[in-house]
Amino acid sequence: MFDTLDTIDWAAFGPHIYGQAAEIPGHIRRLLSPHPVEREEALALLFGEGQDYGNVYGTTAPIIPFVLEVIADDTLPGREACLDHLEWITIAKVYTGGQPEYSIRQMRHYLNAYDALERGIPLYFKLLDDPQADIRSGAAAVLAGLNASAATILPVLHDHFTAESIESVQIALIEAMARLLREQDYSGSDLRKTYAPFFHHIVDTGTALRFTAAKAAITASVSQGFGTQLERSEVTPGLVAALLERYWSLPDDFDRAFARQEIVRLLAHLPDLTPLIDLLHHPATTPEDAHLLGRGLLASTVHGPVALNQYWNYYPIFKYRHEKKIYDIYNLSQTLDIWRTLSGGIWDVLQALVDADQFWVLPTNLLSVMFNLPDDREHLRAFVERKGMP
Repeated sequence: MFDTLDTIDWAAFGPHIYGQAAEIPGHIRRLLSPHPVEREEALALLFGEGQDYGNVYGTTAPIIPFVLEVIADDTLPGREACLDHLEWITIAKVYTGGQPEYSIRQMRHYLNAYDALERGIPLYFKLLDDPQADIRSGAAAVLAGLNASAATILPVLHDHFTAESIESVQIALIEAMARLLREQDYSGSDLRKTYAPFFHHIVDTGTALRFTAAKAAITASVSQGFGTQLERSEVTPGLVAALLERYWSLPDDFDRAFARQEIVRLLAHLPDLTPLIDLLHHPATTPEDAHLLGRGLLASTVHGPVALNQYWNYYPIFKYRHEKKIYDIYNLSQTLDIWRTLSGGIWDVLQALVDADQFWVLPTNLLSVMFNLPDDREHLRAFVERKGMP
């Protein structure tokens, strides 16, 4: 093991994430330590931790083959943690030093790291049959980030899902397939059409996996093209039911605000706003929930993935309650143009907000910050009644 480790000129690859490049061989050897803390420290020094977790440097690509050697040896401990770090390379990608753009050098670092990860595909496929469920899940998560090989990976994940009996691994396999499809460019539209029925079948069979499959069906579909909503033909009763069931069945020890935001964002991709409007007017809806649902309704009218992502990047801070307006700490550089980014359904959305008592319990500047609309109920009511005309 590690036969070529000491033959590499590590300094030739440029700066390492932490410390000196000459220290890298020692960190790699510590991955074989029987002590968990020592192995964790070694991974952190190789791939980063905290805000640096998964950042790619010139040294990342040549480190990866040695980590794959560790993962391939089923007698060694710590393989799951190694897989987790490899997955995060595909998520965090390149450290830009705070710059908004990648340099060519940084792009090459990432492509080299990606190629090194991709060369491990035969190993990841083998690990999908590992006796340990966590290893199978970790392998699926790494495969999820290798979207250039999606056409090869997707059928393997699909076949392993049909044979898998552990729910946590089944979820990992579904999420991996969804990410592969979500991160495709236009050339992947045929793949999406091929695998979309797979997700819908899981939803409609009513298994415990139906929410995961519903999320996969929606996110994989709306990632294609310029639209932000599913086609009506893509929405089944089971899809809506899976989202609503999840919304109301979150356990008490769950972070409901975070989880419900995810569900509302998914509902906002549906062409029919009735589920969101019904939730907005439900007697169990709290003022905080009402604001989240209001955001979802407004999101359903925003055109274009870029504008929609910008919109959801701004979150309310509910801890201030009545001390501040919920969105006071935020200020978009440019509000979304109501006449250009909103569809004709905006009037139904605004009317639903005017009619929702709970939406007005907490002060807000959601409408003015996001859309340059009135923030108080009566002014918004008047605006809706005259359809925005002076």
